[in-house]
Amino acid sequence: MFVLLLVFCVLPQVPGLKVVQTSYGRVRGITDWSDDKNHKYIFKSVPFAKPPLGNLRFAPPQNPKSWSGILDASKYSAACMSNSTQTSTPQSYISEDCLYINIFTSEKCLKNKCPVIVYFHGGAFNLDSATMFPDKFILDRYVTEDVIFAIPAFRLGVFGQLYFGPSAVLTENLLMFDAVQAISYVHNEISNFGGDVNQVTVMGHSSGGTLVDALGFSKLIDPEVKMFQQMIVLSAPGMFGFYDLVVENSFVFAEKLGCYTGAKVDRPNANIAEIVNCLRKIDGHEILRMQRQMEEVDGLNFRSIIRGAPFLELNGKLADLKRETSPRNLVYGTTEHEFRTIKYRNPYISGCFLDFENPVAVSRHFDDMLMDHIDDWINGDTAGIFVSAATYAAAMSNAGANVYLFETRQKPYSFHVSDMQYFIGIHREVWHFKDMDILDTFYSKMLVNFTKTGVPSPKWPVLDPTKMNYLELKVDTKNKSGPVMLDGFHDQEMEFWFGEMTEFDKNVTKIRKAQGLQPESHEVSSQLQTEGTPQSPILPVTSAFGENTLPPKITTVQTEKEYKKTGGSILSQWWFYLVVALVVMIIVLVIISLVRSKREEETPLLSLKTVTTSYGKVRGITDYTGGSNHKYSFKSVPFAKPPVGDLSAACLSNSSLTSTPQKFISEDCLYINIFTSENCLINKCPVIVYYHGGSFSLDSATMFPDRFIFERYVENGIVFVIPAYRLGVFGQFYLGDGDIVPTNLIVHDAIEALHYVHQEISNFGGDQNDVTLMGHSSGAQLVNALGFSHYVDPEQKLFQKFIVLSAHELYGFPEFKIANSFEVAKLCFSENEKEVVNCLRGKNALDILQAQKSMEEQEHHLFRSLIQAPPLMDFGEKLAEVKKNAPKGRKMLCGVTEHEFEKFRYTYFRIQGRFLDFENPVEVIMTYHDNFANRTENLLNSDSSSVIVSAATYSKALINAGGEVYLFETRQKPYSMHVSDMQFIIGIHREKTHTEDMDILDSFYSKMLVNFTKYGEPLPIWEKLDPGRMNFLALEVDEEHGIWPKMEDGFHEELINFWLTDMMELDSNITQQVIGDFILSNK
Repeated sequence: MFVLLLVFCVLPQVPGLKVVQTSYGRVRGITDWSDDKNHKYIFKSVPFAKPPLGNLRFAPPQNPKSWSGILDASKYSAACMSNSTQTSTPQSYISEDCLYINIFTSEKCLKNKCPVIVYFHGGAFNLDSATMFPDKFILDRYVTEDVIFAIPAFRLGVFGQLYFGPSAVLTENLLMFDAVQAISYVHNEISNFGGDVNQVTVMGHSSGGTLVDALGFSKLIDPEVKMFQQMIVLSAPGMFGFYDLVVENSFVFAEKLGCYTGAKVDRPNANIAEIVNCLRKIDGHEILRMQRQMEEVDGLNFRSIIRGAPFLELNGKLADLKRETSPRNLVYGTTEHEFRTIKYRNPYISGCFLDFENPVAVSRHFDDMLMDHIDDWINGDTAGIFVSAATYAAAMSNAGANVYLFETRQKPYSFHVSDMQYFIGIHREVWHFKDMDILDTFYSKMLVNFTKTGVPSPKWPVLDPTKMNYLELKVDTKNKSGPVMLDGFHDQEMEFWFGEMTEFDKNVTKIRKAQGLQPESHEVSSQLQTEGTPQSPILPVTSAFGENTLPPKITTVQTEKEYKKTGGSILSQWWFYLVVALVVMIIVLVIISLVRSKREEETPLLSLKTVTTSYGKVRGITDYTGGSNHKYSFKSVPFAKPPVGDLSAACLSNSSLTSTPQKFISEDCLYINIFTSENCLINKCPVIVYYHGGSFSLDSATMFPDRFIFERYVENGIVFVIPAYRLGVFGQFYLGDGDIVPTNLIVHDAIEALHYVHQEISNFGGDQNDVTLMGHSSGAQLVNALGFSHYVDPEQKLFQKFIVLSAHELYGFPEFKIANSFEVAKLCFSENEKEVVNCLRGKNALDILQAQKSMEEQEHHLFRSLIQAPPLMDFGEKLAEVKKNAPKGRKMLCGVTEHEFEKFRYTYFRIQGRFLDFENPVEVIMTYHDNFANRTENLLNSDSSSVIVSAATYSKALINAGGEVYLFETRQKPYSMHVSDMQFIIGIHREKTHTEDMDILDSFYSKMLVNFTKYGEPLPIWEKLDPGRMNFLALEVDEEHGIWPKMEDGFHEELINFWLTDMMELDSNITQQVIGDFILSNK
């Protein structure tokens, strides 16, 4: 009896067991008894996914199987596989069977539901585990405070990062899929453990913090903020690996294990399924041994997630990730020194926390400077933590969330892991001081407060991104100081990385582009394999940024007090800005006084002009002249919905394909730019509406010099108008159903702009009954299409004349357009066309642009053409019919250059031949390339032929419709090609070597266009086109040899006969052969 009584007396002191019911079965954890009856429970190794073994190795996680009976959750499972030689906290027991979650809860929470923290451990995605933290610390600091604490595991190293490139067999970032699976498990099951599913905070340190950043900022994982609502990110490096480097390492890994034996050049065609199946048959410890060998012998590792699924589109931008986030309250923390004690070069690390185009060049350049200043500069991975903290915190604040930013600066030394003793109970220093103990009393309490209330401390103000205010977390009892709020969180590092290093990156891109090379981001792996100094494209830029260009304020680790003591940079001195302001004021006063004396009246250099339209008043800027005919420019006047705000932008385009990239692009781009004058506002002037070129995929309405337009057109009594239109996929997306998405959206934009001009141009001084359309290259094709359409403006109310310059005639195949559009539609997961369109409308526009860019860089799937369809013509209507049915009586000025596209720009049949109605375009073009290309080399290539043949056929057609045509060809030496006329037309693409003869031509070229616009005749000596003679003006000036513009006959007769006779006959023969073969096959 006594023994029995003794047992009952001591039973409450002994750990016992607790059982809860989940959706998969019952689990039994252990109990930590408490005197206040709020007993604590730990459920260790609860499965949230099937074990990733056998065929599930290197596969996304799957929901766990249900079980019968009670699952023992009293002991930790094995840690995930990792190389224990690279960490000070090696795991004693490792296994691939590791996808478990450890849950710490209490009796009170089981009854009342408590807030939840889901903690992701650090370790560079290669080390440490979910089983390494002290139970007692978690119970004392979190569970006692009524917070449930959950720690899920995820696969590490090669087991969570193996990737061979896009395939249906293996996805990127397997470890992130594990993390998402764990969060999903928490969302579905945590209520069974006493957790509130609507109050979940995801927390991580180091690489675990980067993982939390990716999860919390992603628009793909939990955009509706259902699975978790808050974030705590601590010392997150923000480092993301490079796609091609992970692929390279994965193939090397497979080669070393004998699972890939092909050559490196054959990797794109490798059988990924065979490789993965081979790797699945190898013992896990052998795989880990090979990973360790690669790390320690070859210097190759698996230590990062790449920009891709499940949190971002593959190779997406971090800037987009930050900008497109759903709002979540956030605590973001760093330590004062982070990795400053680590002195090494590591091109895998430095700089990959930002979207550099040339990350290896940036890294090497920075590391070279760092080696010379190793004692006083912060290294790249420390900078990554500070810059990531600033940019992610500001982004989340801008998204509308409450953000609390802090930095721990506790003496004697706060570095990357020193905070962990305060929030998770490890890495406690041997030498521990009283001030550290004081900090320890409230550090974790701040995190608990935030988890429960969304506010870490009542006196801690939320982040203001304009001030970048943050809490300096430090206790100094000797000086009687504690935590204080400061402004300007690491603004020095922000200046450096977004200033000098970003500029360096841009310069590298410029030099590589000049040498015909893509940015390094396309070939990181090969760049990393080069030893020592970067390759030649980088050398000039590297030498341009010496160590003396970086002020100490930006790069050293001086404290703010020390820096101010030394005087700091001149830029930090208040008197410097006062002196600058006074100098500027004096200069402005002198200029104004000079202008007053010259004009004998007080007139500002630049002021505003307002006109009233049907939609409201618009205010432009004034360019004053010596007389009274002041010039006005009205930029970004909206002609269609949805132009929002006052921002002027170029339409979205792939800037990597043009020598004239646009600085600022946006979908909100349907604006029109109008250049006019005081005389026109009084007297009404003729109007030119100019459509820019760029293959319907590049360039913009905002790229042309104002001064040229004022001097060449407005000064001569012309109102000059430049409308924008959607480019690339945004203007050409088509799934085959015109009721869902109309064909040729580009043309709809162009027509809408014309309607605006017709209705509103009189308010800007234009004559709505005297409008001339003008275009160059694809813009000229658009003008041709509008001018010859019997649907767009058959009564000639919208415009009366048109100027067509080097029209690169190109009508794409509708089936290609549909196929290309469905390729972009892969961004959405639906086979329903309406759902696809709605989904794409919800996507970030830059993601769609990136998809287009990726397609273009593979040299196929281009969105660079109109199709023969509404609103221009009937669907599939032949171009010959369009020309035959042209509206009567219009006037056209049509020009080409002597050489146009002298070299083949494309080798595939999509381009050549679409300027004529071939019944067998593929076969004709293939036959052309195989048999006729050499024959026509002396004439012109097929790209150039499309310009020349189109000029001839459209000109003849307009004459036959009762119109008037003036045809010309520019042959100005030294070389007249496709864009060389643009220096005379619109003021861009001016050659560096400019001759006096070119200046003479320049003096009257645009005058011909003005004359034609105003009078319908470009020059008195210029004869109208006679289709029988095909007479044209040969535009050339050679003063030394007495050559001047003159009329000639027989405009490219041989070339035109070849295409209209020989190639059309070939097409007819192919048709007859196909018909004959069909008849024979059916006998």
